[in-house]
Amino acid sequence: LTQGNQPNIELRMFNHLNTLASMKSIQERIAKKAEWLPEYGGFIDGCLAVSPAPQNTTLVHLMIWACDVNDFELAVKIAEYVVLNDMVMPEGYSRSTAEFVTEQCAEVFIDDEDLAIANASIIQRIISLGEGEQIVDEVRAKIYRAL
Repeated sequence: LTQGNQPNIELRMFNHLNTLASMKSIQERIAKKAEWLPEYGGFIDGCLAVSPAPQNTTLVHLMIWACDVNDFELAVKIAEYVVLNDMVMPEGYSRSTAEFVTEQCAEVFIDDEDLAIANASIIQRIISLGEGEQIVDEVRAKIYRAL
């Protein structure tokens, strides 16, 4: 999957989002995202290889999914690209990319100290991601607490 067949990817994402919207269980939604995320690997790699880039809502959704399934490396890699290219979060999200990723990851790391220790370099990248970005103080404090 490359950026060249993006309409197919966008249709797949649309269908996946509709399926997720019909699911009541958060755990089931997370499991589905974990199942589907690898299908987009080639698309993600293709997108990240091109910069500057226009808004790519499908890629931003995949960043959100990576956060949801605790694939921190992928989430931060996409988030760095999204911030660099001034992309915005999809409709329905009020937080910026940096604020969203910072809070989502920080909450997981605060709850699991061993995971935080194992991902110290990711936490440093999240802190760097938020530098110069508008992030509420409480969210910024969470990522420092996770250190």
